[in-house]
Amino acid sequence: MSSLTIKNDIKELNNIAKFIEDLSQRYSINKEKKFDINLCVDELVTNIIQYSYNDDDKHEIEIGIESANNELIATITDDGKEFNPLEHKVYDFNTDVSERPIGGLGIFLVRKKTEKLEYLRENNKNKLKLIFKLENNR
Repeated sequence: MSSLTIKNDIKELNNIAKFIEDLSQRYSINKEKKFDINLCVDELVTNIIQYSYNDDDKHEIEIGIESANNELIATITDDGKEFNPLEHKVYDFNTDVSERPIGGLGIFLVRKKTEKLEYLRENNKNKLKLIFKLENNR
């Protein structure tokens, strides 16, 4: 497994993009799948940075990525407040735009772009596992 630890600072998103770019080359991931992986990880880490902490302290967010059995597994671990995106209300496109609540579209996109999501709260940390299929990837 390869991992990257960043601080809860929006400027760190560039480091995530570089990390995913490097791993995409190592695992021969095509451009479309690399885009999906980057989109999902970027969206989730952005949400963690913006909404997960009730203080101005520095916190660490860890992104771990591994490849096995034609899957790429990205695990995001943070010590922010508990939030299980799997329990988040599904985004409703049938509601008039003016009546839709703010937020939720990013989680909707993550659900659509991943094969499977798994959430665990352990030792006061959120652990979200994103599983992407890599079949016919090359």
